[in-house]
Amino acid sequence: MSNSPLSNRQQLAKAKRWVIKIGSALLTNDGRGLNLNGMQSWVDQIAALIESGHEVVLVDRKSTRLNSSYITITSTTS
Repeated sequence: MSNSPLSNRQQLAKAKRWVIKIGSALLTNDGRGLNLNGMQSWVDQIAALIESGHEVVLVDRKSTRLNSSYITITSTTS
């Protein structure tokens, strides 16, 4: 399988579970206040993923650091 962007997107589309981390810089417009437009866009995109049958896990920085030793990522694509 090639590493072209199209094939990567196809692989993502087939994934059952998406783990999404949105950093504080994005949430706060680099500290200038809440990024409400960005939040609305992310909510819409996450809702679309859920509606299309994907499981979505939204995590923060501390949880990704803390749990990285417990997470095993396996590929189900061929």
